[in-house]
Amino acid sequence: MSTCLKQDSNPGPLDPKAERLPQDHDATLESSTYRLKSSKDLDSLRNITEQRDQWRGLSTRIQEAAEVLKSHDCKVQPR
Repeated sequence: MSTCLKQDSNPGPLDPKAERLPQDHDATLESSTYRLKSSKDLDSLRNITEQRDQWRGLSTRIQEAAEVLKSHDCKVQPR
């Protein structure tokens, strides 16, 4: 038995409150650009989403640190 999950128009991280599927459950996630057929595919998508969120967090911290340096008129000297 397959379950269809629809992608929201806002492509954000997967909802952590969403019901977890059993590992052997054959789930289908459909959208206009991709179709996932197994829980292994869904797990891979979750891992990619988590990594993307970690990179976004790191990028945000780097940008904030750069703004702090600019606001303090710190001069950067070449090594």
